[in-house]
Amino acid sequence: MIQESLEFVVTNLNEYLMGILIPKPTTDLLVFSVVLDQKGEWLAKGYHGLILSVQNIQQEKKVEISSKRLNQILPLELNIYPMISSHFPSKLTGESYGLIGLVIRFFYENPVFSPEVYPDFPPGIRQMSWEMLNLDFKELSHLWNSIGAKYMPSVIYKVRLQIDPQYKMECKLPGILEKFAEINQPST
Repeated sequence: MIQESLEFVVTNLNEYLMGILIPKPTTDLLVFSVVLDQKGEWLAKGYHGLILSVQNIQQEKKVEISSKRLNQILPLELNIYPMISSHFPSKLTGESYGLIGLVIRFFYENPVFSPEVYPDFPPGIRQMSWEMLNLDFKELSHLWNSIGAKYMPSVIYKVRLQIDPQYKMECKLPGILEKFAEINQPST
């Protein structure tokens, strides 16, 4: 659910950027990835563009109403905290902030995604809403330190994801078993 919903947004944000930028980019400007790998290496070496990376996932805290009393299963509600950061050489700092500005504009114009508005919205998700998260300097410093990188122009959001409890999910992770086996091979 998380993967599908964020990939859906990445696709829509890339289409938005392709439609608004002049000259039109020849490749997608936004990828769904982590900033650094476990060794502290830039995962997208040589990549210049925007990276959407998830910083945290939490269950939405609400006043508990007994679902037994309501005789229904309540939807699963998650808060996802994705950061969109701009990775360009320092001589393109202005362009980095320009792209971050377009990202902010996109989510200002499209704060809520649902199947009623987007026919290709991932099944099983009732709604996904995006709200910019305001971090103070100390929180921002802690975030970038925990990532293990120097500050890059970025914006972080709180995404509320509401998942239909009746939807029977199929887990499709292409190639995951092969990659898992490859990673866990004893080194020789």
